[in-house]
Amino acid sequence: MNEHHHVYINLSKGTFHCLPDNYEIVDPSLSDISAALRPVFSEEEISRLDIETGLARDLFGRHYLPGFVGLNNLNKTDYANATVQALAHVRPLRDFFLRASSDEKFSPVAQTFGELIRKIWSHKRFKSNVDPHMFIQAVSVASKKRFQVGKQSEAGEFIAWLLHQLHLGIGGTKKTWLQYNT
Repeated sequence: MNEHHHVYINLSKGTFHCLPDNYEIVDPSLSDISAALRPVFSEEEISRLDIETGLARDLFGRHYLPGFVGLNNLNKTDYANATVQALAHVRPLRDFFLRASSDEKFSPVAQTFGELIRKIWSHKRFKSNVDPHMFIQAVSVASKKRFQVGKQSEAGEFIAWLLHQLHLGIGGTKKTWLQYNT
């Protein structure tokens, strides 16, 4: 009777469904997949990140240090990867996005940046590297293809653009520094 039934995961919600009947599957054995897909951090875990030196182990038994994992280069996206790696270690920025849930009403760039930061720092990875595909796609759309797969860009230009987008994407205003201080 189990023929032609398939299990799918809703990537937005992290829920599992059996198709074609479309009922949700709730099973504790799937929790490791949910944890890898949508990492969540407690305040205690966040406070220990900079002092924790224990290695995690991926599905293949390879050891890695959370926070120090590689990002896949999606054809000339090394400038974006280097920028994300650097920003992932700026404590106030990192901690803000680790505390944020996947349900926050952020812009797509800020949302996918937060997801990427949580995956970089997760100790429950299936692989010891992270794929920034969703983030790069959100960046490409928001930048009107100024920054995209297959097009090399300058890291300095990208970090300035990205920090501005993150500021706006979490609810910041377009006021300039001078407008704030006059």
